[in-house]
Amino acid sequence: MSNPDYVIRALHENDDFEEIRRLLEHTRKKYINDDRMSVPSAEELKNAYFPTEPSRVEYGPKKGFISVKDGNLNAFMGVSLNNATKNGFVEYGILENDEATLHSLIEKCCDVVTENGGNKIYYFAFTQFGQIRNPEITQFEKFGFISDEFSNCSTHLALNHWEEPQELDTSNIYADRNIDLTDIEEMLVEDGELSMAEQFKNSYSEQTPDVVILTLKNADNEMTGFAYYKVRLAHPSHTDPSANAFGIHFRPKYHLTLNEKRRLLRAALRSMKQLNATSVTTLMSLKNFETFVILANEGFTDFIVNSVRLTKPIH
Repeated sequence: MSNPDYVIRALHENDDFEEIRRLLEHTRKKYINDDRMSVPSAEELKNAYFPTEPSRVEYGPKKGFISVKDGNLNAFMGVSLNNATKNGFVEYGILENDEATLHSLIEKCCDVVTENGGNKIYYFAFTQFGQIRNPEITQFEKFGFISDEFSNCSTHLALNHWEEPQELDTSNIYADRNIDLTDIEEMLVEDGELSMAEQFKNSYSEQTPDVVILTLKNADNEMTGFAYYKVRLAHPSHTDPSANAFGIHFRPKYHLTLNEKRRLLRAALRSMKQLNATSVTTLMSLKNFETFVILANEGFTDFIVNSVRLTKPIH
């Protein structure tokens, strides 16, 4: 699929990042118009693709491509590469819904992932809460992307608004610095949480000082649940650390009560406050409704964005 009216080329450092930002914003607002879903500044975009400092541990440098028609920029797509999985996820902006141009940009990004040793490429389609389909999802499915079965919801909790219970029972809950991260991933896979396992591998490829993992064990010393997060600045402009990439999982074979699940969640939140984190953000799946409920009851009611992950296998 090609269009001779367009020229696809690699992104250059001297390209117009203000125009690229406008394309990203234009495309995003077609599907979800929420002021909280701001697009990075032109300077931040340029630094993401042509960094002056090393990028975050889990991601390598981004690669970008643009489409030019009659000397004017009409589409952009960039791919972020994960150092652990070697796979990548894309962001894009396009002036018109030109399927030929979009397909060509996707293929360029697939080539980058293949060269990196990966075999999958992802796109997170923003949706309204509860929405399972929109024209963007349909469009990406035409290019071989497959939707996850359940949507994800990114939520935020300001920890200074969270009231710690006066008597919090933390028995059999441990902060484990020596736990093997692959064990966590394998338990998620064993419990059928394949998407969650992949997200964990993407964000927790190595045990760094900012990683915190809490485990809940029973009388037989079996791990019945666990929570994990990273304490770091959410953005360079922030002065206070946040708890990022927070996740919590309860192993279904142990049939934990709601009170036991709440104990682990509250212990995790208390540990964040002890580490001076001022807020926590989590991406939770709507697959586990009981987990969703206890998070919401604990104050995770600031729903930042709902999204559906789309995956394209690269053959």
